[in-house]
Amino acid sequence: MYLKYLFFIALFVIFLLPPFFSYADLFSKKQKELEVIEERIDSRVQDSKELEKKDKAVSSDIRKIQEALVRSAKLVQNGEIELNLIEGKINKESEALQERRQSIVSSRKTISQIFAALERIAIESPSRLIFYHDRPINKIHGMIVMRSYLRTLRERVSSLNSDFEKVTVMLDNMSVQKDQLIRNLKSFDSRREELKSLLEEKSVLSQKLNIERGKVTQKTTELRDDAESLERLIQSLQNKPTIKKSLDKQSNFKIAMKTVTPMDLLAYSGFSFEKAKGKVILPAYGKISLRHNLLGDSKKMQGINITTRENAQVVSPYDGEIMFAGEFRGYGKMLIISHGDEYHTLLTGISEISCKTGEKVIVGEPVGIMGKKASEGINLYMEVRYTGEPINFLPWLAKENVVG
Repeated sequence: MYLKYLFFIALFVIFLLPPFFSYADLFSKKQKELEVIEERIDSRVQDSKELEKKDKAVSSDIRKIQEALVRSAKLVQNGEIELNLIEGKINKESEALQERRQSIVSSRKTISQIFAALERIAIESPSRLIFYHDRPINKIHGMIVMRSYLRTLRERVSSLNSDFEKVTVMLDNMSVQKDQLIRNLKSFDSRREELKSLLEEKSVLSQKLNIERGKVTQKTTELRDDAESLERLIQSLQNKPTIKKSLDKQSNFKIAMKTVTPMDLLAYSGFSFEKAKGKVILPAYGKISLRHNLLGDSKKMQGINITTRENAQVVSPYDGEIMFAGEFRGYGKMLIISHGDEYHTLLTGISEISCKTGEKVIVGEPVGIMGKKASEGINLYMEVRYTGEPINFLPWLAKENVVG
């Protein structure tokens, strides 16, 4: 009887226990692998926290650069306004002074002719007066009047000479102002170089941030795939509490990464574009020659045309993200800025674009420069679209931008 029991026990040990131990070994092995992945997830969570701190620092640096760009661009645009005023004043005064100068020259010429006639009379001999048909007393009176007129002419000549000198000095001053104007333009060139340097610095910081974020995202995806694959295998073996623990850690990691992956790099103005009426600025200073639904056929002209000065600074009219920056069909260089909620701004006519697709920009941040001469384009076209259709955006413009 005992031999029979021993026989069955021997069969159990030989045929049933090895598969059981093999199954247990596999489960134990996979459980250890899951623990390793959990540790790696913990490491990635810590990395994400470190990256979050770094992102905040970089975002702060980017914000400071953007604020500096806005200030510099504002200085340039204020300078452009001042230069336009000075140029207009110089042209107007120079024109008036030139006319006055011509009038003085003409008056001096007339007086010279009168003096020549008087000289001819003066050299005539007084004895010839007796042969004149008129009474001598009348001739003498005529001579007295002539002398008085001569004094008046001399005073007039003196006054004209004084006026001529004043006009000459004023024209010289105009010339000095023009020279100063040229120097101011050169100083703006140096400011533009400063802007370019700041923009390059911002671009480098943004690229660095994107690369690091991409690396963390890639590692996270790989870990998540490994964990999900291993999870399915372990679930097929046995449902353990450790699996839920792993999933909880993955969820925590996703929450931590949520502050990194979308990365709100910029502190926006606090208003959505839809609610930003009266807060949008013009991208450049100049004369508005065409307006939406105000001049021309609205089907053809769906925005505004701004005639700027040469090399005018172009800035972002509001916070947003650069969706397109470059050549577009027959429109030349074009910028498309997304403001969210399906609002987009289109800018064409820019000679030099200083931002890249994907970059975040804030209101007033420089995004380009107009041409150096009319052939290169000093007409900036601005259009705002909502859900792909052009809209009348004048209600969005700040009051100081809405000119008559």
